Amino acid sequence: SASAPTPCAALARASRGATAALSPRSPTTSTISKKKKPRPLPVPSGVHIALGANDDEMTITWQTSSSAGSVVQYAPFGGGNEELVLSATGEERAFVDGGNASGTRLIHHATLRELRPGEKIAYRVGDPVSRAWSERFWFFHKRSPEQIRAGPPLRMIAVCDVGHSDSTGVLDLVRAEVHGVDGADADVAEARPDLLVHCGDFAYDLDSRDGRTGDRYMDDIQPIAAYVPYMVSPGNHERAYNFSHYKARFRMPGVGAETETQNHYYSLDIGPVHLVAWNSEVFFWGEYFDAAYVNKMYDWLEADLAAANANRAKTPWIVVHGHRPMYCAKATKGYAYAAEEESRRGGWFTRAITSGKRALGLGKKHNHADDKPTCSWTNEAVRRGIPSWCEDEYRDGALGACGAREATEFLGEASASASASESQRSIFPIEELFYDHGVDLHFNGHEHDYVRYYPAYRDEVAGGENVTFERYVNPHATVHITTGSGGNEEMDSGAKFPNPPSRGRCTHDDAAAWCAFQSGWGPKKKSGRSADFTYGVVSVDGDGTSLEWRQYSAYDKGLEIDRFRIETSAHGPFKDRIRRGGGTTVDAAARP
Repeated sequence: SASAPTPCAALARASRGATAALSPRSPTTSTISKKKKPRPLPVPSGVHIALGANDDEMTITWQTSSSAGSVVQYAPFGGGNEELVLSATGEERAFVDGGNASGTRLIHHATLRELRPGEKIAYRVGDPVSRAWSERFWFFHKRSPEQIRAGPPLRMIAVCDVGHSDSTGVLDLVRAEVHGVDGADADVAEARPDLLVHCGDFAYDLDSRDGRTGDRYMDDIQPIAAYVPYMVSPGNHERAYNFSHYKARFRMPGVGAETETQNHYYSLDIGPVHLVAWNSEVFFWGEYFDAAYVNKMYDWLEADLAAANANRAKTPWIVVHGHRPMYCAKATKGYAYAAEEESRRGGWFTRAITSGKRALGLGKKHNHADDKPTCSWTNEAVRRGIPSWCEDEYRDGALGACGAREATEFLGEASASASASESQRSIFPIEELFYDHGVDLHFNGHEHDYVRYYPAYRDEVAGGENVTFERYVNPHATVHITTGSGGNEEMDSGAKFPNPPSRGRCTHDDAAAWCAFQSGWGPKKKSGRSADFTYGVVSVDGDGTSLEWRQYSAYDKGLEIDRFRIETSAHGPFKDRIRRGGGTTVDAAARP
């Protein structure tokens, strides 16, 4: 009989069998289980920072594709090779996109505390367990008022309406503002921005392609926003799924506070400026913002501006940003333009105007249904605080029965017998708040141009003690800026539009009296003119007497295209300034 195989022989045969089984020619290949691919590391992306609710805080936000720790390792900057000996642990929140793919992103927030004014901090974010870390970044913490008074002035970048695929030129220039033209992280104090303010419309859109466009955009902005506080306010392009991407991807002051604002409105002090963000979209998306929400925001804004006014000795300037502008470059007599725009939407605004609703203040004293030039219905809705509870601002015929309900329930007919206070709160006169509390500067986007205005109030030029084209001395109303030309697919450029942008004083047909300077505005397609891709820089002296705005063009590779100054010897409510000051007209030399 055959002898039993030795253990070594059996092992050799088993080894040959295993080899045969793994051979591509083996008929049993499909029965062998394949090894699973290793799970990708949760590498952080889209890192950005924001000023915290307290002066010593900085909040850092990032995202990962899978669950991970939310840790920031940091230390005072020491040249780039310092050991990050400090750490802060934050929180992770799963965010599910509302699109068809229902993709999940893990959003991380962590707040650094007890930071010293003006201190440069090195940091990285990630997960110590998986050792998935971001690259190293740095930032300068918020300077104290004393540091800003000592110089250089507070420097704030202002830009709105920035897309993922349409804003490369602008983002390149802003990146150079942060890192220097040569890309080196040199500490050029005079040029370094203290913060960047983005007033609505991100990526076009944050939710597009099941949120992937938003992911790409956050990567686009990381070389800027990981180094400079990135402060935001919402625009109409954030409205998808009740502004869910906007609420999840950012963390502004006020989030998590006793009064939750969901990044929509907040305020903070930085040097000589009280900076306020407000939500202009409340007047256009009634399915998301009901009467209780609008009342809550309006009450907050009124109280915040009143408190800021009482604190002028510390923060003399009040600067406000929101997405939609109150004023325009082109005005039309009466409400012709409003009527034309509204004719396709059901006409609720036009009906309210022609009916002379008391709730809108349209009696004989303030009757706008005459030859007085005015802007479009959207500008008027923002300026005068007239909400629409109807869904989808852009869909033809959407208002119908909804418009009729607005006309009766919201614009005063149903409240004809109500008390004066109830009727008054059927609208939310934002411009009146600005005037009563002396808001110095209000900047916006939405229109994809740059337009600078003279001081204006109630659709009229307000003037000041000495208002010229380049210098507004003791203005008697808020100065408005539209800076919505960060980059949008609607902005024409390229071979079809070879001519340079229209640019200069407002001399176009039907130019509004309050329009001082425009760039990129006008009928571009007929003239073959390119749009102008631009951003603004606000510089504020520490002594509270001077604020300067400069606008730069990416079309002309960083050319400064406009500059003006606001000079004020005494801040406060405009009615008090008028009593103290002189004339109320704009210098004739400022006129085109």
